[in-house]
Amino acid sequence: MKKIPILSAVMVLLLPLVLLAGCSDASIQTQDVDVSDFNQLQINTFGEFIIEQGDQESLSIEAPRDYLRYVTTSVDNGALVIGMRRGFLGAPIQHVTYTLTVKDLNEISISGAAAVKVFKLDTEQMDVNLTGAGSVEMDQLIARDLNVNLTSAGAIVIAGAVDEQKITISGVGSYEAGDLRSNTTSILLTGAGSAVVWAEQDLSVNVTGVGSVSYFGDNPQVSQNVSGLGSINSKGKHP
Repeated sequence: MKKIPILSAVMVLLLPLVLLAGCSDASIQTQDVDVSDFNQLQINTFGEFIIEQGDQESLSIEAPRDYLRYVTTSVDNGALVIGMRRGFLGAPIQHVTYTLTVKDLNEISISGAAAVKVFKLDTEQMDVNLTGAGSVEMDQLIARDLNVNLTSAGAIVIAGAVDEQKITISGVGSYEAGDLRSNTTSILLTGAGSAVVWAEQDLSVNVTGVGSVSYFGDNPQVSQNVSGLGSINSKGKHP
């Protein structure tokens, strides 16, 4: 499958290096956090997030010792919220890694510069909201419905299979889902971003910016509306 665009990935990896060092103790430690009863994830910080599905919910954080005391976690109305306590300045030079095991996950929302990697996930519905300069990569998503809202310069890469997906892009980010098989796909693109999708039956595209949409599919029914300098291109059957 396609990987996250190099520029976006580099932005995420380099961000901690260009900020002021926020930890006086750089020794790396691992902290386990008790988490339960959530099916949504809200990320308000930076770092690498590794997510996998399992029978027991858990969260492990690997980071400099003095950084760990600023990390906040809470569960609010079914959403696990991960952020930073007031008083923390800058970022640790070392990489920060969150390893999360979920029983089920229906929503991922990112407002920071986080890099999220999701391994095989089987769920009824998935919503992905990216408003920061981060990235989301999902290796194998199996779901009925997928909703994506990309309003930043971030990158989303998804493979797997869904029945229906609805994509909204209003920033300059990229949505790479050429390896995500869908029956029905609708795309609203109002910025300068780009999208690659795979639709087998129905595809609805509305482009009002200068962005581009490319699609795989075995002769799907296509409804398109393009105003401005946007473009829509068929890539033929999925290889």
